[in-house]
Amino acid sequence: MTQKTQGVQDGEFLLSESNGSRSRENGLIQDGDTIVAGQVVEVSGNYLKPLTTGTAVGIVWASVVADGDTSVAYVARDAEVSTALLTGYAGSAAADLPSIILRTA
Repeated sequence: MTQKTQGVQDGEFLLSESNGSRSRENGLIQDGDTIVAGQVVEVSGNYLKPLTTGTAVGIVWASVVADGDTSVAYVARDAEVSTALLTGYAGSAAADLPSIILRTA
């Protein structure tokens, strides 16, 4: 029997957030880039990129394969997230996401 592994679903990492749209921002993913739900991102030029050595600005809400420059929502502040469901999170980077509460659950 073939076994398949399901990745993180859109918004699955999110435990709680502020009312309305206070926790979220919109950003651009560059043509040809692939970002998965729960990816910790930084800004490079005008685009969101997976966190490497910069400062994290948030966590992408939904998986995207950009066909042309593509707008994407990301959690930027006032939220609680599960670190176990994040991609690109390297440990105790609370300083990288200062207004997001990181839970190990």
